[in-house]
This record gives sequence, C-alpha cells and structure tokens, in this order.
Amino acid sequence: TYAKIIYPTVSNGLCEKDDVSVIATNENYGYFTDMQFEKIQNKIRATDLSSIDALMCLSQTLQQLLLTAQIPADLEEAILAATRELVVDCGETLLACRSSAVGEDSKSTTFAGQYRSELNIPPEEVCPVWKEVLASKYSLSAMSYRFQPGIPDDAAPMCVGVLAMVRARAGGVAYSRDPVHATADQMLINAVAGLPQGVVDGGVIPDVFRLNRKDVPE
Repeated sequence: TYAKIIYPTVSNGLCEKDDVSVIATNENYGYFTDMQFEKIQNKIRATDLSSIDALMCLSQTLQQLLLTAQIPADLEEAILAATRELVVDCGETLLACRSSAVGEDSKSTTFAGQYRSELNIPPEEVCPVWKEVLASKYSLSAMSYRFQPGIPDDAAPMCVGVLAMVRARAGGVAYSRDPVHATADQMLINAVAGLPQGVVDGGVIPDVFRLNRKDVPE
C-alpha cells in the first residue's frame, strides 16, 4: 500500500472530519526514489561535504533530480485516490502537505523548520507538491544539519502528511517544557491570530503564554 487514510481516535470527543489525513509513507518515498537512488548516493559520495559551495551545488542538483522525476503511475493513482477519499469525507477543502521525515526529532537532533510544508493546496495539486516536500530533504540547511553529525542519507526517508485545512481562529507552537528555561516547571505557547505559519517561519512576533505544568487550565 503506497498511501493510506488514517482516522485518528481520541477519547475526549474532539476528533472531527478535519482530522482525517492521507499519509504518504516512507514506502512511497522509497518506491519513488529507488530509480534515482544510485544517482543520489554517487553524487553525495563525490561531494566534499565540508565545502559550502560544493554542498550548495549538490543541494540544487538533488532537488532538481526529484522535482523533474516522473512519479510511477500506480503510486500517483494511490495518492490521488486517498486524497479523493479525504475530500469526500471533509467536503470541498484546501489541503496541507506536511513533511515528516524518519528520525526528524531525537534527543540529539531536531529538524524543525528544515523541511518544507505547504498550505492551501488544491487537491489536484497534491502530487507535484508531494515531490516538493520530498525534495526539501536536500535543501542546503537540511543536508548541512543532517551530514554534520554523520546521519546517513538513507536513514532519513521522507513521509508526507496530507491534511484538510481548518479555518483557524488562532494557531501557534506549544512546548511541553520551556526550551530556554528547561528547569522551570512551565509549558510555553507562541501564538498568533489565524494560521501559525508566521510563528514557524519567524515572520511575526507572536503572543507568548507561559502555563504552570502542574495546573494547566482546561
């Protein structure tokens, strides 16, 4: 199965149709990139990864390789079929394609903001945008961050979540513990009106809320 529908289940009754997701799995990524695998690995091996100029050239080459590659017909149809099911369940809606690479977050690394996610996508454009998200694995910043601690390229296949957009009154980023003051027993929320894209990319100054972890308001 190349694409599948995931229906999240929650105990508090908050799960709505908008929570339905199409998940393009790492099997999708492997199936799509198998045809380019040797080219990708050979170009990485032939590059001086300590040179920023060489790394920049490699980044452009690998991203273009994926963006111009043809998606296998059966894989494309599987993703489109799952997307059509999502649209039927949620009604006419725009979509979001969210990157989610294997090993993206761990105790020693976090790739937050390194990979690409796209919002407000018409359903018929899911496949080309899916390729753009995959190609973001080879952005200059992502490759530099990945290669510095010695993470192999094939250890980070890219999954993509396709979700229905919601009409957000407010959005933001929540930390279960304040990342700057880790010893303080506080949660930290950075929020803005509408979609939280400005919080994620640093384009706006958000409202900041600090909550006591022992007495979190309902």
